[in-house]
Amino acid sequence: MARVSESFSGQWMSAVDVGRSMKAVILEVTEETVGQGADKKTKLVVWFKGQEKGLILNKTNGSILAEIYGDETDDWKNKRVVLMTQKVEYQGKRVDGIRINEEATRSAVQGLLGEQSKKPAPALTQQEADDDIPW
Repeated sequence: MARVSESFSGQWMSAVDVGRSMKAVILEVTEETVGQGADKKTKLVVWFKGQEKGLILNKTNGSILAEIYGDETDDWKNKRVVLMTQKVEYQGKRVDGIRINEEATRSAVQGLLGEQSKKPAPALTQQEADDDIPW
């Protein structure tokens, strides 16, 4: 049976695309024009391996990724993240939004490093990046 939420999906990720939680590997971060009419703005968009839609980066998610992987978005390529859905305030309403699960992402980084530190995680090798998500 068809789902209405999937029938009207656009080019940007929504909570429906993530479900409760989703592991992902960053392919790249681009600047894109989003919105319509007077609301058009240039925003950073994170693109993930195996996903057709990009995640428009809000301040909360951008700050979390910058804390974990550094301020330079070019350095985020092949880095691992865990996305989750969470109720957020948007235009005066509580809606499902996408958030970087900071704790799960840091745990994945720690497991990759094999130690308990907050050093930036190494990028995946090209072979790892080409394989299915290995974690």
